[in-house]
Amino acid sequence: RLPGTKRQRGESPAQAIRRIINEDLGEIGSRIRLDGVRNETQQATSLKYGCPSVYHKVVQEATLYDADFEAGGPTIMTCSLLRTGSKDMPQGIDRLGNIAFQDVLVVNNQAGVPVFFTWFLPSEFDDIRQDEEDFKPAIKSWLENLTWIRAL
Repeated sequence: RLPGTKRQRGESPAQAIRRIINEDLGEIGSRIRLDGVRNETQQATSLKYGCPSVYHKVVQEATLYDADFEAGGPTIMTCSLLRTGSKDMPQGIDRLGNIAFQDVLVVNNQAGVPVFFTWFLPSEFDDIRQDEEDFKPAIKSWLENLTWIRAL
């Protein structure tokens, strides 16, 4: 699932996106350039009320710029899945294709909770969004098998 939030009363979509960046990314949020947005409509059963619902979403695309972090700044870890033979791959990860070998950025949010980030091609992202339930086991297995590489 995408990181997301409900808009607060009187809050624009752009303000809600900026709030997510500030709360989840802390100091590295300033290195993000917001690009285009697209609107999505999703029909699903409400988990809270159990009835059919229509969800209108704004999906924000963004670019994270490389930069050196100052000493004493946020601790950022990167991790990735080590390339091994196909027989040694955790169950179901092959469903992710090349996504499984991308670096993952991990940073603690304002509450100290680790938040994971990675980057997808629009087509990869669309595939996952189309079949979220089918991808969940593979993504869970992928995250559980990441190898920590370095702190930035």
